[in-house]
Amino acid sequence: MEMSGRKSGRAEGFFRRFSGTAIRIGVMVAAGYYRPFAFLFGFRDYERNHGGWPEYAICAGVFLVTSVVWSLTFGKSGFRAEMRETRKNLLDGQIRPVSFSARMTFLLGSLLIPIIALIDSGRAGAHHDGFLPLATGLFSLFVLVEMSRLMFPGENMLYNPDDELQSFLQFRSMKTAYVTSVIVLFVLFVIAVLMPSLLLFACPVGLTVTLIVPAVTYYRLDLQADLPR
Repeated sequence: MEMSGRKSGRAEGFFRRFSGTAIRIGVMVAAGYYRPFAFLFGFRDYERNHGGWPEYAICAGVFLVTSVVWSLTFGKSGFRAEMRETRKNLLDGQIRPVSFSARMTFLLGSLLIPIIALIDSGRAGAHHDGFLPLATGLFSLFVLVEMSRLMFPGENMLYNPDDELQSFLQFRSMKTAYVTSVIVLFVLFVIAVLMPSLLLFACPVGLTVTLIVPAVTYYRLDLQADLPR
């Protein structure tokens, strides 16, 4: 009975989060199409010339503020119960970090978006000015996620500094990150001197390489450590 109740609670929580996300996406799509904030605050000319990115930024801010206010007022009890459940799952090791393959897929996929945005911003004709800051923000989000995994690796969400194998693998991956960053900086310097027009494209690529190489190093060493001897 307890197990079935826990499963139903998880299903209910998943449905609530999924429906909330779907509603937010629908609202943002509608805001981007109808431009209500530009009409209310009188910056329609700005969006006509620079794209509708302020609509999405305002929507994101409204969602954040309403979520915080709801969590501190009407949804206080539910928020506390969810935090207790999350804390218990973290301590029990039931919540796992994102897999290596998924992280690399999202990181490389997010790299393509700012590159496409840079190409779009360099066109002589019509282009979307709001595309580049949104693409940069999305890419920065996945960069921060990968940096957090580089600084605090492991199979669990909670970092264990007493794990000697994990500390050794982290030391090797960080050493690889330092060497890779020096090489990438030298390559960026050469590009800045010889081909400065490509520097904006090379910077996100170099940052991605600096994160991928130590991540691959940690993943490969971790697999070798798990092999039977």
